[in-house]
Amino acid sequence: MHDQFWGPTIPRAWFKAFVDKGGNGKFVQLPPYKENGHPIFTGNPAAWKVPFEEFLASCCAAAARAK
Repeated sequence: MHDQFWGPTIPRAWFKAFVDKGGNGKFVQLPPYKENGHPIFTGNPAAWKVPFEEFLASCCAAAARAK
């Protein structure tokens, strides 16, 4: 990961803090993107589309069943 704003360790630290406080999730490290991976969200949606769709299916399916 070569995000020039956060680097490789800060996102993992945020996720660890989230989980340590009881959060439930899956950390997904995206592939490198150009010289600075920070704009991958808009520059390469294919990189995060599958994990995001998996997240939506897991959380939204459960929410729909609870109604």
